[in-house]
Amino acid sequence: CGESPRHACELSAFRLQRTQVTNELFSLIRPGRDMPQGEAKKPVAGVTWAQASLFALWMGCRLPTEAEWEYSCGAGSGSEWCCESEQQLSGYAWYSANAHDQVRSAGTREPNSLGLCDMHGNVWEWCQDDYDQDFYGRAQPVNPLNLHHGGPPSAGERPDKAVRGGSMNALSEMCRTRYRIHEPADFSAADLGFRLARDEC
Repeated sequence: CGESPRHACELSAFRLQRTQVTNELFSLIRPGRDMPQGEAKKPVAGVTWAQASLFALWMGCRLPTEAEWEYSCGAGSGSEWCCESEQQLSGYAWYSANAHDQVRSAGTREPNSLGLCDMHGNVWEWCQDDYDQDFYGRAQPVNPLNLHHGGPPSAGERPDKAVRGGSMNALSEMCRTRYRIHEPADFSAADLGFRLARDEC
């Protein structure tokens, strides 16, 4: 759903954080709070899209676009995951087959070919885009970014935001590079976090 039509796009140079934002990093914006032992290196979760976006801005960054996220996950490969087959996925991802319903410390699985960890599984990741399942049919060819959900939003309308990557509870199918879901911008969950992106200087 929402994965077609297949289309080419061009991206300007950008950087993407090697791992998801951790509790330790996120705590910089709210110092003084006690953190349970063993939680510091785990991805922060339970943050809304707005909280993730504001933290990214505070760090001089932003959330990745869906196009940036997808390229970074698969490195342009036609494979369903960053690895060649589903049988190899447990080496790259914490997901339903091996995570035992627990968020794990960031960066403890193998990195993909671009050196990025946890692009599949552990926690879902917010993207910058509004979600529209038909966006790919009209996406601009350079730096595609959907912030209008098929047109200007109506008064009071709050479009859902794109979410990528799968989580510790996700089936392998849901961890695929091109798998898309969406959530309201004010939604939060124990398996939903984010990572930072920024334009290349």
